[in-house]
Amino acid sequence: MVCFDDEHGGDDVVTQASNNVAEVPDILMETNDNTIAAVSASLPSSKRGRKRSPVWDEFIVIDASDSTDGKERAICCHCKDAKFIANSHYGTKNLINHLTKCTAYKVFLATKGKGQIFDQNVYRDLVARAIIRHGYAFSWVEHDANRQVHTYLNCQVRTITRNTAKADCLKLHKSLMVELLHTLKNVSGRICLTSDMWTSCQTEGYLCLTAHYVDDNWKLVSKVLNFCHIETPHTGYEMYSVISDLLKKWGIESKIFSITLDNASSNDKMQDYLKESLNGRGLLLSEGQFLHVRCAAHVLNLIVQDGLATIQQSVRKIRLSVKYIKWSESRKKCFKACVNLAAISETKALWLDVPTRWNSTFEMLDRALIYRAAFKELKQKDSLYIHLPDSKEWEKIEKVRDVLEPFSDITKLFSGSEYPTSNLYFENVWRIAMLLKDLVKDGDKDLREMGHLMQEKFDKYWLHSSGDDYNTLFAFAMILILLSILDQPHSHGIL
Repeated sequence: MVCFDDEHGGDDVVTQASNNVAEVPDILMETNDNTIAAVSASLPSSKRGRKRSPVWDEFIVIDASDSTDGKERAICCHCKDAKFIANSHYGTKNLINHLTKCTAYKVFLATKGKGQIFDQNVYRDLVARAIIRHGYAFSWVEHDANRQVHTYLNCQVRTITRNTAKADCLKLHKSLMVELLHTLKNVSGRICLTSDMWTSCQTEGYLCLTAHYVDDNWKLVSKVLNFCHIETPHTGYEMYSVISDLLKKWGIESKIFSITLDNASSNDKMQDYLKESLNGRGLLLSEGQFLHVRCAAHVLNLIVQDGLATIQQSVRKIRLSVKYIKWSESRKKCFKACVNLAAISETKALWLDVPTRWNSTFEMLDRALIYRAAFKELKQKDSLYIHLPDSKEWEKIEKVRDVLEPFSDITKLFSGSEYPTSNLYFENVWRIAMLLKDLVKDGDKDLREMGHLMQEKFDKYWLHSSGDDYNTLFAFAMILILLSILDQPHSHGIL
């Protein structure tokens, strides 16, 4: 609590304090009134019998030897900006006047000292993290409405410019890099990598490299090491050069266990160069026999795409039908009326697929089958609608949908990012093999043809060159899972 000496002009100070508080929010005005009411409070006595103002409790006194100008200085504990000569000859009036105007001190009193102390550096760090996490533009920090929100929440906020925000993001990136370098250095096990190429709408190529490992608490950890631009041509050697430099940069060359890639030919070349380089220095397990892992979700996508080729025309009709309905608001209303006429109670919306992602095509076919009767109603009401599949095509679509449903479930399982998938790999690849084995023996001619096409693609990517075995690496994960189950109480007899 701050008290004022009458001998230092207390009445003038009270008047000045009242004028200063006029522009402060109500909650601070109330607190400042309490402060002013303390002006008449009795002061503690020193050993010499003189009264000492508690205003000194709100200041840090710096010794003259540590001061830049050789004078003993008092610095405000709250704003850290105000500095006064700490000498009894000058009295405490300047210190008292400062406290009546110090915004940080008013916030301290308003929260009774229990509130969180504002730190401008922490504020800037949080803003940088928000920009990075949500992809905001740097100009976001200069938007008037955004600044008003921040200054309303805390009047001590000093808003920043886009250049400052950019500098803070780069500083945060650098500090996180140092932290991740330290973490990767201390990883006790091996690290698995995934890499993929991405092309922007400006046709610029980017390479993403991600590290996956299990920490000391047996938690799966995934860290994006780099998302960097890569110059054309995107050949296997160029990609190898980039990835090799990144591994050296992160200091994990000796900890690599495997790298998972899609089935582009350039990726095959890249991993050949990488295997030769790392294995030549004895850095790989089993001489790099299990270094290259094909992305299961991507292989599954290729397998099913070949199968969908048998009903390509029917899929195209469904795709054009969905596009036709979604083209305008009036067509959507018309189709909704058709849904009501067909007495369909389903609330799921029609789905337009991405042709390169088969599971989205499966979703589109599944939704279309729900509204099969509504499409027929639309054909009668709208003469411009010409993409309706005939009855045989609908039957074929329904059969293919039933065949592809377990493949869709397996794709979702393989695509998980919050849990390990290697222990699920072998079991579900085997499940796919059994599904295809039944499909090639199906009584329906079209389904048999579909099964043969999918079987050829499966054999190409998931059988050894000898043609009689599967990749044995992931069998170990399955075995370990079974052993852990058998080790549990009451597990006898499971197998």
